[in-house]
Amino acid sequence: MFNIKDYLDKFKDLGLSNKENKEIVLATVYSLLKLKLSSDSLEIKDGVIIFKVNSIIKNSIYIKKTILMKELKQKGVNVYEIR
Repeated sequence: MFNIKDYLDKFKDLGLSNKENKEIVLATVYSLLKLKLSSDSLEIKDGVIIFKVNSIIKNSIYIKKTILMKELKQKGVNVYEIR
């Protein structure tokens, strides 16, 4: 008998893992802004990247927000907003 659950389980892991996404975001931020951030300084949830850094760093990230989002989309990270 065909079980739809087994069929849909193979599509569950098609995207990148959260750890891989964090590494890609950190590398992209470093390449654009020359800012070395730790993996604890950001959180990715439902296509939203939340940076847990001071306001000076956040402002420099927001200035390059559109470029950063384009770069991340090209690298396969689905980002809809940066906070």
